[in-house]
Amino acid sequence: MATDSPRLASHVAPLRKAAGMSQERLAGLARVTVATVRNAERGRVLQCPVGPLLRIASALDVTLADLFPLFESAGRRKRRAKQTGVADNTVVR
Repeated sequence: MATDSPRLASHVAPLRKAAGMSQERLAGLARVTVATVRNAERGRVLQCPVGPLLRIASALDVTLADLFPLFESAGRRKRRAKQTGVADNTVVR
């Protein structure tokens, strides 16, 4: 049984579409199969290991953290809090 990540699924397809890419084009640039792109877009994280996700992020010219914005670094949270004046102390488990 695969573990689904709606957060991943909600970010990969919009980033791909914003880049003007088809699933096939992204797969070619990332050197992954179209099925891997589809799994990432569906949030099927157990069927999409970190290596291919890194290549997908690179092909989209984003970071892996951009695919999983919930897992942003502490430094990024501090910068965002400083810019917005709002601290986010949400704990994610």
